[in-house]
Amino acid sequence: GSRAWINSGSKLIYPSTFDADKRELYVMGEVYLEVKKDLSRPFYVKTEAVDIRVLCTSFNVSAYKDDNFASVVLVNGSVEVITDNKEKNTLTPNHCLKYENGKVAVSTVDVSYYIGWKDGYVKLNKDPMSNVLKKLSRYYNVNIEYDASYANVAFKGKLDLTGSLEN
Repeated sequence: GSRAWINSGSKLIYPSTFDADKRELYVMGEVYLEVKKDLSRPFYVKTEAVDIRVLCTSFNVSAYKDDNFASVVLVNGSVEVITDNKEKNTLTPNHCLKYENGKVAVSTVDVSYYIGWKDGYVKLNKDPMSNVLKKLSRYYNVNIEYDASYANVAFKGKLDLTGSLEN
């Protein structure tokens, strides 16, 4: 009964049959999950940097190999995030945990900035061009080259991803 949206350039690894006592999967990249509650079989998501113990919930996890951070954004429900140095944090809705260089930062966020990709859009709020083009490169699975002198030009707005990259 659980559902997953897998962003391009991402991998979701899971067994052909879950264990009788737990449900566990591994994420490389970005995945949005809606997890069905099953108290007899807890749900776990593992990445290189963080592990997530999931209750009945919806959340986004981003852990790309070429990023120097991992993030978990909770839409609803509750999750416990355990970093590779064994630090535990429980998230409540509309919170983002960012794990970078061994440090955890938790902040209140507008989740639509993190989960819009699954619905075909990207919201921007003073995002530098380098980040915008990285998101587009991942979404469309292409390499986008640009003049580095524009890397820090900031963008606000909403990009519609439902069409082709050319559009």
